[in-house]
Amino acid sequence: MLPLNLLATGPSTLVTTCLINKLSQSPRKYNTHTISLASLASSNAADALFDETRFDAIYLALPADHCTEAVKAFLDAAKGHRVPFVVFVGVLGAEDLPADLAGRYLDIEAYLAKIRIPHTVLRVAPLQQDFMFLSSDFDQRIPTIELPFSNGSVAPIHARDVANVAAAILDNPTAHISKTYTLTGPDLLTGVELAGRAAVGLDRPVGFRNCQPAKARNHLLARSKKSNKQPAALLDNDAVEAALRMFDQVASHGCEQVTTTVHALTHAPATHIEDFFKEHRKLFNARAPSSSTTNASSAQSRATATADDGLEFVANAYVGSDGNGLGRYMIRSKL
Repeated sequence: MLPLNLLATGPSTLVTTCLINKLSQSPRKYNTHTISLASLASSNAADALFDETRFDAIYLALPADHCTEAVKAFLDAAKGHRVPFVVFVGVLGAEDLPADLAGRYLDIEAYLAKIRIPHTVLRVAPLQQDFMFLSSDFDQRIPTIELPFSNGSVAPIHARDVANVAAAILDNPTAHISKTYTLTGPDLLTGVELAGRAAVGLDRPVGFRNCQPAKARNHLLARSKKSNKQPAALLDNDAVEAALRMFDQVASHGCEQVTTTVHALTHAPATHIEDFFKEHRKLFNARAPSSSTTNASSAQSRATATADDGLEFVANAYVGSDGNGLGRYMIRSKL
């Protein structure tokens, strides 16, 4: 049996790189090609691509700065060359994004249906990897995650779980044609709970501070200009804007969904975010003071907070000897 020829777009996106890594484990089953949509600026370029290779499926992941019309032209070329199946990676809550951004995803979903190319849509929650940039702030004894979540919550998903779902769909496309799946992590978390899970995964105290969006923007921009030895923690302008949009969605309760789709399609549980932090413990703890974890094992789990300027509050979540720190903490506010 010949391997399936897959064309994956967005080679720099995490959901694509994770899928490539997944499929590379079965080289006799998949022959994966990658392409940047920016290199297909004209329909002629897309036609030449499909003339050269017959593809059995497309994994369509969009870069942050994609052009909707260019993507449509690419899909027209795919349809004209009888590509039999497309997996489109969208975003959870796209309808709640600003109109210009929502259209970039919803228009593609609608266009896939309009041109009647067999497809499956994945609406993906914010990735756990989206929090990787926080590692540059973990140089304090008690590092603080500072995000404008207000009282919203989110169920982040590991990029590897998205890849596993896509691989399961590609194994049997017919069973998934015209279906839309919402993919989330297994736990709906507030900012304080996120800090608690980080504390468990990193085996050290982690605090949380809810800040105003303007402060978050300034902090992200300042972080994007840092020159340090942690490239995974650096952000370009597109990443800053994407992060701010995600914070907005969380604060406006646009991400408050939890599904079991990952388990249903892959027969494996979705990754808990504390396991993500544990997986990247070396990165997050690289700059930690040597005494940062000394008291973690003996400290009692606790969280305290003070209110300052309305939404400003801080909560410190400690890892106790029994490894807890996962609950919803009471926030004490100044009256």
